[in-house]
Amino acid sequence: MMSKSRVIGGIEIGTAKVSVLIGETASGKNLNLIGFGQVASRGVLKGTVYEYRSVNDALQEAVCAAEKMAETSIEGVYLAYTGDHLDGSYNEAKISVSSPDGVVSKKDLERVEENAKAKEVGKHRIVVQSLRGPYRLDGRQVTQPIDMTGNELEVGVWKVHGDGRRVSDSIRLLNGMNLGVEELILSSIASGQMVTKKEEQQRGVLVLDIGSGTTDYALYKDNYVVRAGAIPVGGDHLTNDLSHGLSLSRREAERVKIEHGKALPTADDKQTTVYLEGGGAAIGERSLRQLAIAQILEARVREIFEIVQTTITTEFLNKTYIPSGVVVTGGTSKLPGLSELGNQVLGVPVRRGQNPGWVADELKGPEFSTMLGLLCRGFDREKESAGRETLPGGGLLSKIGNFFGWRDL
Repeated sequence: MMSKSRVIGGIEIGTAKVSVLIGETASGKNLNLIGFGQVASRGVLKGTVYEYRSVNDALQEAVCAAEKMAETSIEGVYLAYTGDHLDGSYNEAKISVSSPDGVVSKKDLERVEENAKAKEVGKHRIVVQSLRGPYRLDGRQVTQPIDMTGNELEVGVWKVHGDGRRVSDSIRLLNGMNLGVEELILSSIASGQMVTKKEEQQRGVLVLDIGSGTTDYALYKDNYVVRAGAIPVGGDHLTNDLSHGLSLSRREAERVKIEHGKALPTADDKQTTVYLEGGGAAIGERSLRQLAIAQILEARVREIFEIVQTTITTEFLNKTYIPSGVVVTGGTSKLPGLSELGNQVLGVPVRRGQNPGWVADELKGPEFSTMLGLLCRGFDREKESAGRETLPGGGLLSKIGNFFGWRDL
């Protein structure tokens, strides 16, 4: 008996934009991307809702646009999450194998995981996502210890937690539109699945999703997400710096950043002049020095990478632990020279991520990595529920295969 097709939505409520991507799961086999809506964000700062009604209006507008294109309604939502209030904590647990003959059972796994998750995250805090690391049996790393023999079983869990009220506000926005949130997914993890390969996740790689309000990170090792979180600095800060440093309106500063911005000055910048309007043809037209633009942006981008360096620590941020280096994505990653500056600061290879080749041209940009990752996650969940493997098939915009390696609880 074929399982029923289901319409799922990936939603990102960001500082700069609210985006909605709709996919239809075709009998648990394929995901067809059928609708997209995006509007300028209102009432969001550093990934956090601060003006509920404005965000609600923007969300309704984006959802309506996506559902109109799809000619159907969303049945379940996978919501990207970030925010300057997020924090992370790590806890390990060790138990003795309960069986007299030392054979590990499912109950042993459940018990050690419960113990690892038992540590409280603080008053008024809520766990957004729990990420389990690899099991260790008598000190030896194993993928699946059930039916193996040993004395002691260990596991570690990284918990990303946030302010309970702020998390609740985001969920209430969707519930108010009769859209049930099936899962909260960290933006960095969603985008990381699109811009890294399984081999990189196995060897070790760090993903940085540099959005408008925050820079989200996900650290992969042995095909596990071992650390993840958010840093409260992003592309919006670059715009603010240009606005203040060059006495521009925010609109002018954003345009200058997009059209003339770069993260590293070059020798030619000293002789280059940028005109705000008309290309220098109008009398009295205001001009800017290209060098000044680049120097302002370099200072802020350098700061972002320095905060990443402090947050991740040298224990993880080195060529030994992450031989695949750092992959940057998100809209700000398009800034010329950003990867080169990241390499200077972090001391490891840094490259801009690319979405897979099967993605339609309209969605190839790094700003869409999170949205695509959300639907891939939802599709993976749908397939698990259907209990079947991915089979060949086609879709309106793309076909997504089962390439996920999630290890969350």
